[in-house]
Amino acid sequence: MHESAGNVAARTLPVVADAGPDRPRDVDGAPAPAPLQRLESIPDLPIARAWMCERLRAARISESTLSAFGALPRHAFAPLRRWRVAYLDFDLWTGHTWMTAPSVVARVIDALGPLRGRRVLEVGTGTGYQAALLATLGADVVSAEVSRHCVLTARYRLRMLGVERLRVVHSSGFAPELRPGEFDQIVVNCVLSAPPAVFIEAIPGWRGVLVAPFLSADGSQRLLRLERNPEERHRLSDLGPCRFSGGFKVPAGWGGHTVLNPPL
Repeated sequence: MHESAGNVAARTLPVVADAGPDRPRDVDGAPAPAPLQRLESIPDLPIARAWMCERLRAARISESTLSAFGALPRHAFAPLRRWRVAYLDFDLWTGHTWMTAPSVVARVIDALGPLRGRRVLEVGTGTGYQAALLATLGADVVSAEVSRHCVLTARYRLRMLGVERLRVVHSSGFAPELRPGEFDQIVVNCVLSAPPAVFIEAIPGWRGVLVAPFLSADGSQRLLRLERNPEERHRLSDLGPCRFSGGFKVPAGWGGHTVLNPPL
């Protein structure tokens, strides 16, 4: 069980403008290719968040995880013109990445275990919603994303929402400069085509918990939790079926395995 998130987010959304000196910029100084959702143009939706949390509670999601879901405005991360359906339990395509259904995100966070004070590496930032939840629950998060557009917009949105304890980097996730072996928990937001142990072996000396979806031989997806203890023993738990969307090739450092990807 996670610790309570407490009063981690304001109930009134901050004012965020699409233009101005703080608008996301590409590496050449040009504005990001698409405007962000204008947060000042949409209302806060506490009743919608409460409704989502009740559905998740019925699915036996922990109360601490629910406290983060109830505090963060999911619709602020939703694609333009679709914020009204952000609290329904299905995936949303933003035009650049997938925003995964709330029930899947909640199961992933519960599977990680205690988060307060832990160092967490997230592979696949996407909109930044899951990373914000992890930070809200007290984790120190480094979130890696291969899409430069997603990096820029996630950084901007998270800064405007006042989310702390979180760094978004432009990287494949298991790049050596991120030192993945130093993290307590790793969450991979893509469907692995090989068992998680294959990826863990590529991180010398790592001990901790990894949560990732796995593509079975029959084409179905399973959410797996792999724990590696100090004696280098693996404990693998199958947490049941899951659903992710989209696809890309893993960088060479991952051994050439193919994955399907919907960053959360």
